[in-house]
Amino acid sequence: MAVVSEAIKTLFEQYCEAVYSRNYEEVIKFYDDDAVLIEKGQACHYGPKDIVDAIKAYHTKLGHRSTENYDEEFFHLGDYYIYDCKYHFKLKSEVRKERISGSYNQIWRKVGDDYKIIRDVFSIESRSSS
Repeated sequence: MAVVSEAIKTLFEQYCEAVYSRNYEEVIKFYDDDAVLIEKGQACHYGPKDIVDAIKAYHTKLGHRSTENYDEEFFHLGDYYIYDCKYHFKLKSEVRKERISGSYNQIWRKVGDDYKIIRDVFSIESRSSS
């Protein structure tokens, strides 16, 4: 089981690096053609292009921030990997200083020799001034 956990952890770290560095051409490659991104209670985005456009909009809206994921769990079920965690990030703007916390879940499916994200769900559960 440790090998499987390392495989999904490595994929997730590569995905995060692409997202945090705003390498959108790389980010789009992680998503399946039928992937969905869901912000609980807010919005749903279908397909890699729409998802990457949503990620760009989040970056524009929130600006620079530092992110920490914790309580991470990795699961392997047949042709699927599942990643769960809690997160918080701090906005690093001179105008806005805020801490946002929530939960995050991804489901990755085996597609050929690769794994692609088919479901990407996050929620914002609390906001506070820092």
